[in-house]
Amino acid sequence: MKKELRLAIPINSLGYGMHAAAHYKALIEHADVNIHLDPIGNAANAKQVLTELDISEDRYEEDLKRNIAGNATSFILWHPEQLSNFLGKGPNVGATLFETDLLMNNELAGIMSVDRVATYSDWAVDVLAKHSIGASKIAGPCIPSYTD
Repeated sequence: MKKELRLAIPINSLGYGMHAAAHYKALIEHADVNIHLDPIGNAANAKQVLTELDISEDRYEEDLKRNIAGNATSFILWHPEQLSNFLGKGPNVGATLFETDLLMNNELAGIMSVDRVATYSDWAVDVLAKHSIGASKIAGPCIPSYTD
């Protein structure tokens, strides 16, 4: 039986949306997993973004409608202070980006709401450690596949 994954991600032409779409594409191409898409925010131009990344509209629609187990792992890519708004019932992996080494209390609370936090650079790992987030909670640096 295939593993199941709930993707709570934006898909749009903005920074988080493009980053999330690259993750989605990498999962489609390289992982043997059933994906349930749980879009965050306005997905008005999602189909344009998916077309640019060669992800079929049929695949997108299928993943939006797919039912998975309630306790499946959730991967949430969003702003740190809002990660807790999109938690699933199973294990939650939050992926986020930040541009400063001084995280606000609400950002730290969002990061602490997930079981693991994925980061994209050694610098981000160091920032999280500086804020007393344990190494066992940090996954990273993680590099999604952006190219074929």
